[in-house]
Amino acid sequence: MTVSSRGPNDRLGALLALAQISNAGLARRVNDLGAQRGLTLRYDKTSVARWVTKGMVPQRPVPHLIATALGNKLGRPVPLEEIGLADSHPTPELGLEFPREVPEAVRSATELWRVDLDLRRGPAAAGGATAWPAPSRSPRTPRPSPAG
Repeated sequence: MTVSSRGPNDRLGALLALAQISNAGLARRVNDLGAQRGLTLRYDKTSVARWVTKGMVPQRPVPHLIATALGNKLGRPVPLEEIGLADSHPTPELGLEFPREVPEAVRSATELWRVDLDLRRGPAAAGGATAWPAPSRSPRTPRPSPAG
């Protein structure tokens, strides 16, 4: 888990209130969704409180599990932007389901486009480090002169 310099995550807190989910309830739902994907997660109400009050960001794929848990409770898709975790990596399931309503379909298509663009730009564009091989420093060997 990393600490974000953004401060409290008011968006996540507001959506928890809207969905009427307690911190313990969200932790349980995230752990259950993780278990369905073969992950062993051990989040509790304190973990969720840190995400909300301190702006801590759980590691991938947990932000997507949070969005899924809230979306299941609310009965609609919840994008990462809505819960203040948009800087997270894309979910592997992104694009497998396409919404039928136009606003959600546009939002989904836009997210797919952004993910594709980020992947094409590479890790350096996303703020990561890129390692390239060092250029060769060996002197060039001269070509043999044509016999003539």
